[in-house]
Amino acid sequence: MNTANTRLATAILAAACLSFTTTSYAVEETSASTTSTDVARKSLKDYMVISYLGVLLGPRLGDPGNIYQPDGITGANDAKIITKNYLDLLWKASPSLTVGPMIYWTFEPVAEKAFVMRDPAIKFKTTPFIKTDSMTLTADLRVGLPLSQDARDTDRLTYVASLQTFNYDVPQSRWSLGVLAWERAFFYGGQGEKDSTALEFWVGPNVSYRLSPTVQLTYIYDFNYKSSKRDRYKTLSDTPDMEAGVSWDVSSKLNLNPVIHIPNEGEITLNKTSLVAYVVWKPL
Repeated sequence: MNTANTRLATAILAAACLSFTTTSYAVEETSASTTSTDVARKSLKDYMVISYLGVLLGPRLGDPGNIYQPDGITGANDAKIITKNYLDLLWKASPSLTVGPMIYWTFEPVAEKAFVMRDPAIKFKTTPFIKTDSMTLTADLRVGLPLSQDARDTDRLTYVASLQTFNYDVPQSRWSLGVLAWERAFFYGGQGEKDSTALEFWVGPNVSYRLSPTVQLTYIYDFNYKSSKRDRYKTLSDTPDMEAGVSWDVSSKLNLNPVIHIPNEGEITLNKTSLVAYVVWKPL
């Protein structure tokens, strides 16, 4: 998988991290005592869900001092090391629905230290469609707002996207199985470039093993499909990738998840393998 599609995959995994975190904390809040809930109803967290997600797309393992991410096919220098940042400011519109802006920006911590605002979105998230002791199914809907320079340059009007997360905790074991799925459709004006992505679809089956109540080993194998206007919406597939790492719940509000990103293209080498890290913080 090339670096552009690596960024797509990590963005989706990041969104999934935020989705799982928000869901788990919602369960914690509703399981609090009556006295605590009464107090919470008078505070900001009774009306809002605020979550921050940071993603580091780091250097190759074979040359960690390099300021570039590796190309997943050749291992050559590609895009610079970058962080992706997402801030959800969601209003609890009802007991089953939260809605609000998702602010998105990127920052290059090396070289020029470029800070770029990306397209924000309006995000709609419901309570889990399925919630049992061992099984959870969630989904959200996002509508992009064309406020970035990139949107103006490509005449992108909006996008509509959805992320679905399924997780199954194997009874009487430490294993969990899951599937993540992502779909997004882009809409352009008359000046939109024909090579611009029109449709994309991503799916990632995954497995985790819990070492302790706060630490688990994670593994995901992802597939990416996309198309453009020039392709006349013909579906194009990309080489699957893998990510293996450790997820650590530092506290009920903070999760760290460093992983090794392994492109499944030809021979696996340290110069094609890179470090990726996810940070999820939920103050409310």
